[in-house]
Amino acid sequence: MVVTHLFRVFRTTKLATLYGVLW
Repeated sequence: MVVTHLFRVFRTTKLATLYGVLW
């Protein structure tokens, strides 16, 4: 589903942002 895909991308982006803040 598109919603699941968007949620997955959002979660990945969120993790990437957290890593960006930590590093």
